[in-house]
Amino acid sequence: MTKLTNKSIRFIWHHIVDLKDDTTSLAAKRHDVSERRIRQLTRSYRETGRYPTLNPNRRPKGPPLSEEEKVIINEFWEEKRLGATLLWRELKKAGYRIPHNKVNAYLNKTGEFSNAGIGENWTGVYIPGPRLGLYQPEQLPQPSFRPGLGNPRSDRRSRQLGLL
Repeated sequence: MTKLTNKSIRFIWHHIVDLKDDTTSLAAKRHDVSERRIRQLTRSYRETGRYPTLNPNRRPKGPPLSEEEKVIINEFWEEKRLGATLLWRELKKAGYRIPHNKVNAYLNKTGEFSNAGIGENWTGVYIPGPRLGLYQPEQLPQPSFRPGLGNPRSDRRSRQLGLL
C-alpha cells in the first residue's frame, strides 16, 4: 500500500464528504489503500470538522546500510547464493542484525538477486503453492478432477496450469 499525502487526503475528503460523487471502495482503489482507512479519514472529518492531516512527527526512516553491512551482505551472498530472506536468516544466525527488507532492497539494487531465481532465460512455469514448485512444461501435473464442475479453487489452479 502506498502512503497518503495531505493533498490526497484532502482530495478524498472533498469528493466523498463534500461532493458525494465518490464511494469509499473507488477512492480506496484509486489511492491504493484499504476501504477502512478511507472510512477512518471521513469519520475523522465528520467528528472534528477539519480534514485530517498526517502526523509530521511520525516514526522516521531508519539509517541506510553502512559500507560494512554491504560488505557483509556481499560476502554471505558470494558464499551461500541464497534469496534475500534465507540470506537474512543466515546473517541473523551469524549474529548480524540487518533488517530483511534492507537486505532485499540491497540485493535488488545491486542486481545480484532476481525473483525466485527465475531469470529471463527461464522456460519453465512457476506455480505458487504449498505442494507445487518449479516445473518444466513437460512435468506439469495433470488434474484429477473434471474442470468446470464445482470447486472454484481447482478451476483457478487448472487455468494457471494451462489445462483449461
